[in-house]
Amino acid sequence: MKRFCAVLFFMFISAIVFAQTVLAPGDIAFTGVNMDNPDQFSFVFLVDIQNGTEIKFSDNGWKSDDTWRGGEGTQTWTADRAYTKGEEIVIDANGPSLSASGDQLIAYQNDSDMIAAINDKDHHIWQDEATSSNTSTLPKDLINGTTCVALEETDNIKYNRSVTSGTKEELLAAINDYNNWSGSNSTRQDLSTEGFTVNDSSLPVELSSFNAIQSGENSVKIEWVTQSETDLLGYNILRNTSADEETSQKINPLIISSHNSPTTTNYEFQDEDNFDQTKYFYWLESVDLSGISELFGPISVTLSTPGGNINGSQGGIISTKLKNNFPNPFNPETTISFTLNESKLTEINIYNIRGELIKNLYHGFADKGENQINWNGKNNNDKEVAGGIYFYKMKTADYYSIHRMILLK
Repeated sequence: MKRFCAVLFFMFISAIVFAQTVLAPGDIAFTGVNMDNPDQFSFVFLVDIQNGTEIKFSDNGWKSDDTWRGGEGTQTWTADRAYTKGEEIVIDANGPSLSASGDQLIAYQNDSDMIAAINDKDHHIWQDEATSSNTSTLPKDLINGTTCVALEETDNIKYNRSVTSGTKEELLAAINDYNNWSGSNSTRQDLSTEGFTVNDSSLPVELSSFNAIQSGENSVKIEWVTQSETDLLGYNILRNTSADEETSQKINPLIISSHNSPTTTNYEFQDEDNFDQTKYFYWLESVDLSGISELFGPISVTLSTPGGNINGSQGGIISTKLKNNFPNPFNPETTISFTLNESKLTEINIYNIRGELIKNLYHGFADKGENQINWNGKNNNDKEVAGGIYFYKMKTADYYSIHRMILLK
């Protein structure tokens, strides 16, 4: 029995020693690089990582067929302790040999699970192919300007620290914006270890739709759907006859209690005694248990006299609605359908499960009635994305909705 317990204890200790954090795109971000000898680079952790976590860094280029070019250097960095999100470190490059005529550096785990990358070649672009020792296509699953950055060719360059505090998404957007980088071809840069403040990006409520529709001669029905709620006190409805949030008025006498449900919940509120031929703007305010609020909107609706044609249509009422994509799951493409009650400016975007923008699918005026648009599983850089869960969001002036879809690979 003692021997059995000792074996279990050894296995438990071994699990602790060899445990490491599995990182995803955007979990770290490069913040500087010196390509004039001695080579070095800096990066910031945007998530907490465990002691023993391994990250590989390579100046091998990534090819368009999703393989490494090879023939260059790679080094493995192993965390000597637990690191907290926001910590920033500088590393001497002892595997990659960074070229003073421009190069790239790619961070990954396993063989090719990409985490972050920096391209210091050409003019803020990734190359079409890895044809030489200092060129690379955009590494798979990374998004230029979001989880990686392409710079102007500069030997020694670093992030200017214009934004050092925010959510993970806000920091990634700032750090991976090439406009926020500067350096010199002749002077090495003092790479920073000052660190960043990474605020919690999780919200008490995950809203999937928010809509306002005329439900009577002088009545508007406000509807919203949540995918999850945590520690939420409830909701308020704000209204105005302009899009000015500052002068809007709360119209619900008591806060609308939340269900704090981890699953989908539908809400509605009836706004009575409005005026015909008047355009109203609405905001939804969520309030958590600590009193912190978040505002969604505005959405708008114009009241009209019931009867006769609706927006000039002879075929009855057509509602604005985002529909389920088909097929779902899909590979390699799917069709997203939606209806509009009138021709209006419409935006449809694709996001990954981390809430990062993948594809600006449509932005412009869409026709009244039935509309369809296809997504081919590629990002804004025309690269195929990995299989997994994605979200498509539709937004107009008076409508907001998110649906989930699954890309199979």
